[in-house]
Amino acid sequence: FNYEGTRISRGVLRISTVPLPNERTGDFSPAAAAANGIAPYPTIYDLTTGQPFNNNQIPQGSIDPFATKIMALFPLPNLSGQLNNYVRNALLTDNADSYNGRVDWVPSQSDNIFARYSYSNRNRFIPGYYGGIGDGTSTSAWGRQVLKGQSAVIGWTHVFTPTLVNEFRLGFIRDYSFAEQDPFGQNKVDEFVPGVPDNPAVAGGISQITLTNFTFIGSPDFLPKQQVPQQFQWVDNLSKTLGNHALKFGLDLRAPMRNIYQDEPGTREAAAQSNPEPRSALRFLYARPGRQKRTGEFRSHRQRRRRRAGLRPKRIAATPRSGTNQQSQFRAAHRRLLRSSFKNRAAGRLWNLLHAS
Repeated sequence: FNYEGTRISRGVLRISTVPLPNERTGDFSPAAAAANGIAPYPTIYDLTTGQPFNNNQIPQGSIDPFATKIMALFPLPNLSGQLNNYVRNALLTDNADSYNGRVDWVPSQSDNIFARYSYSNRNRFIPGYYGGIGDGTSTSAWGRQVLKGQSAVIGWTHVFTPTLVNEFRLGFIRDYSFAEQDPFGQNKVDEFVPGVPDNPAVAGGISQITLTNFTFIGSPDFLPKQQVPQQFQWVDNLSKTLGNHALKFGLDLRAPMRNIYQDEPGTREAAAQSNPEPRSALRFLYARPGRQKRTGEFRSHRQRRRRRAGLRPKRIAATPRSGTNQQSQFRAAHRRLLRSSFKNRAAGRLWNLLHAS
């Protein structure tokens, strides 16, 4: 029996851009720019009239209330400047445990039986730029992850005679991986983005919103996601030695299954597109994104595929040679004879799949 465990906790530096306090309220006036020590904002225009705003300030009554709620999810800047003005030392954790056990049994001089079982469990958390409902995660490779794996093997070797030996193996392997956004389950999406279908299976955080050439907030596409692949394998080989020749007959049966689930990206994307930066912020505060995607109803991608594959090699004969290359010569002869036994392209592809290693 063997056990191994690791515990990793370390800080990761996240540097990002967050709106300044005046930008959150639609104040792009020359005085606000001077107070923050940045270049003057370009003139912004009312999207309904085409006229410039008085003093380059958006009236509070024109700002969308949902945009105000989302702006409040941004943390306040803790560095000077308009870009790269927020730094966060977030905690990354990676904890893993693995267990391996094996039992051997020799019931007689002609039989050798073993059983082996392995199990692993890994929990990871890779934080975003902001944390909380705002999240600020740019890729589905971040977030909270659970990775589990298990495998079991039973083997039986039986010696009929000194020149006739049978080897049997029955194996099973199964992996489980699940990932979700950091704010999963903390809120309903339509609390901040109206019209997005609510479903507890995917809810949490907000749809990812991008202010072009400036910053973004929210959680990425394809979270939550899950994969549960597994495979059964049955192998039976009968080996016979005749003088300087070795004969081997066998059967290799495999039954893999692919089982995946992920949220579709159409439920999680919006962008305020415009240049320069204040105009993208203007579109956002006005709740008029330049691009948006939203599914009319909750959708997900779920896929389960089962396969069956088998291999029955013909007789294999090779003359052993002395020296260190004896085993490689035997394997080369094995491969050549197996290839020649397949008469069509489809069977050849199956052989390449089963012997890719």
